[in-house]
Amino acid sequence: MKGAVQNEAGVIIANLMFALPAVTVSSHVRSGTGLWLGEIVASFGLLLVVFGVTRGGRSNAAPFAVGAYITGAYFFTSSTSFANPAVTLARTLSETFAGIAPSSVLPFVVAQLVGTALACVTVRVLWPLAEDLGQDVVVPPRDGRRGRVARTRVCRSCPGGAVARVARREDAAAIARIYNQGIEERIATFETEPRSVADIERLLADRDGRYPAIVVERGGEVVAWASAGSYRSRACYDSIAEHSVYVDRSHRGTGVGRMALEALIADAERRGFFKLVSRIFPENAASLALHRNVGFREVGVYSRRGKLDGVWRDYVIVERLLGEAMLS
Repeated sequence: MKGAVQNEAGVIIANLMFALPAVTVSSHVRSGTGLWLGEIVASFGLLLVVFGVTRGGRSNAAPFAVGAYITGAYFFTSSTSFANPAVTLARTLSETFAGIAPSSVLPFVVAQLVGTALACVTVRVLWPLAEDLGQDVVVPPRDGRRGRVARTRVCRSCPGGAVARVARREDAAAIARIYNQGIEERIATFETEPRSVADIERLLADRDGRYPAIVVERGGEVVAWASAGSYRSRACYDSIAEHSVYVDRSHRGTGVGRMALEALIADAERRGFFKLVSRIFPENAASLALHRNVGFREVGVYSRRGKLDGVWRDYVIVERLLGEAMLS
């Protein structure tokens, strides 16, 4: 409703700028299968642009991308790209070449809804297949559980190549080694006691079946890992997960951290989570930059969250919407 009012105000101002009556009901009839198909294409493309920009970690560029798309679609679609019910209603008040007669509105809105539905299907079904750079592999069964299919991703820009996959119990030693580096450096966690292999085995067992846990291998060596776990115990938070990502110090800056986090995001979406959250020390500039680059936003700061080695430390809270929540 607010958007419609703003659009109508914009139309009124535009009419006045061109020395036209402030409000004029349009008589510009727009009808025909070609125009309706053009409006389906316009709406479909707009949704894909929005999703593509945000999914690529460039949320701040969304207003510019949308503006550029609408400008271009005005010329390359037969309908002149209304692509929005509120805009369609607003343009009924303009008798200029941009107007639309009230009798033409309903078919245009139906076309917009069709385009939106097609975009949602494409995003939910085809997009993950298009962005998958590897192939499906079967993770061997362990602890009496059935094996399952997990999608691998190949980082073609990483020197020597790298593969992201579901973490397995035999990765526990490598994960513990990388985790303990973060504990030693005092920049990633409040934890101060090193983690043992048994600790990590229990962590992976807790994640198995519900929460994702990912490792990135390069040359057969685990060089990064990421995992998610319970956010809160209340049932209303079941579809939110809290995550962390760690990179071996000798492989930082090579893209494997981003690869681990992107694979975790994809796995969390497939498992039905609609949000990932984390807490990061302000001093951990690399982690904050990584999360911004893959679409997380900083939503606040926990001041003096706790003491680490006797010094008060803050937490920056980051979150990212997933799947259906991101499209709503």
